Amino acid sequence: MARPDLTYIDQYYGYAADLMGQAPCVIEVGTSSLHATAALRKTWPLGRYALFEADPGAYAHLAALDLPDGVTAHHAALADADGQARFHRSKRASANSLFKGVATDETVTVEGVRLSTMMGVAGFEMLDLLLLNCEGGEVYALAELVKRPELTERVKQVCVSFHCCHVHHYPPVLRDVLLDALRWAYEVTPLRCREYDYWLLTWEEGP
Repeated sequence: MARPDLTYIDQYYGYAADLMGQAPCVIEVGTSSLHATAALRKTWPLGRYALFEADPGAYAHLAALDLPDGVTAHHAALADADGQARFHRSKRASANSLFKGVATDETVTVEGVRLSTMMGVAGFEMLDLLLLNCEGGEVYALAELVKRPELTERVKQVCVSFHCCHVHHYPPVLRDVLLDALRWAYEVTPLRCREYDYWLLTWEEGP
């Protein structure tokens, strides 16, 4: 089976354009800017975009931006359960995570939500594209897709940055286990970024 033709937002994020509807629903988890959303809106101006950020400082920056129509910002962490979650902050932004690291400077309480809950908050029944760059939270999203096979029928593709190698939030074997467990539902493709660990999970074909 051929890999999908990929479109790149930048040197990191890639996606399959043929899986995007005319007015796609997109969730981006882990962002303090409109970089990816602005790039996608140039092609899909009618799309709906929900941005989720866990870190209080990064979210404050995001919320202060002039968000265009169709774009919403939410302060929440991607977690394995809904409810309050302990979020560990560091002077190094890449170490901010629900996973406590060696560089943790303070711990704060934030709202934690599952992927399915994020979709409900955004008002999305179907998700054309899920972008994950959330410092460890990616394992919770993929684990929910593994545990709830019916959810894979609502999420067309996932572009995910794994944080097991360069910040060591969890062992690399967990990444491999999750990817292997989802190969029945998705075509799994490594992306071209070599500095970091980006992968794309796509439906085999469009709806």
